[in-house]
Amino acid sequence: MAAGCRREINACGVCEMRLCCHTAKKACLRAREMRVLQRALRRTICCATFGRGNGLGNLFCMKEPKLVDLSKRFAVDLIKFCQAVEETKHYNVLINQLLRSGTSIGANIHEANYAASRADFINKMQIALKECYETSYWLDLFISAGLMSQIEYDEFSLRCGTLRRKLISSINTAKGQ
Repeated sequence: MAAGCRREINACGVCEMRLCCHTAKKACLRAREMRVLQRALRRTICCATFGRGNGLGNLFCMKEPKLVDLSKRFAVDLIKFCQAVEETKHYNVLINQLLRSGTSIGANIHEANYAASRADFINKMQIALKECYETSYWLDLFISAGLMSQIEYDEFSLRCGTLRRKLISSINTAKGQ
């Protein structure tokens, strides 16, 4: 309570600190710290919390981190495939390009989850989409050059197409279309 004030109106719900008419507008330090921790926890739990203090709240909060998980699994499998090709055939330039574009999809999706604005979110997702198209090109080149089997190509191509469709859907949702 403020010095000289005897009008107690309520107590802080976190630390039971007594508040009066002079201090009611100011929360105690512990309560403020608790709110900051709760907000941080909400941001951690929600994998795609969008922006801080921009009034958008959880507008782009993904209920399930499917896109993040799909892109990560795709990148890991692509890395394993490229390691196997590199051991048998030495096409380092092509392998490097496929690795860069394939792993960049997930990196840009992850970065979009921490976008500072709606425009930034859409931009990162569009970059991920472009990387997905580039990965499709390199996969087509690999199958044309005989560096991968048809079964491997079909699997990677299907997964890349799934990522592409999900990215397009996310971008359209973010744009409000």
